[in-house]
Amino acid sequence: MRDLLEEANGKLIVDLEQVPFIDSSGLGIFVVAFKIAAAKNGWIKFVGARPEVMKVIKLTGLDRHFQLFDSLKEAEKSFS
Repeated sequence: MRDLLEEANGKLIVDLEQVPFIDSSGLGIFVVAFKIAAAKNGWIKFVGARPEVMKVIKLTGLDRHFQLFDSLKEAEKSFS
């Protein structure tokens, strides 16, 4: 993700639709990526999280920091 953030100048949309499970390691990667993006005045938008993944994100309180969308179209609309 670090390389992708570098290439995208700190702006990235991550599709979680095919992610069936997330644990502390995965969340840790997202937190580090979030910090990298923020340091570049960028952002990371997450789309399509399954209920199981969303539950973990909400339980950890990361939903207050991450931009979460149900679909790519919604994430793209957030640019306007």
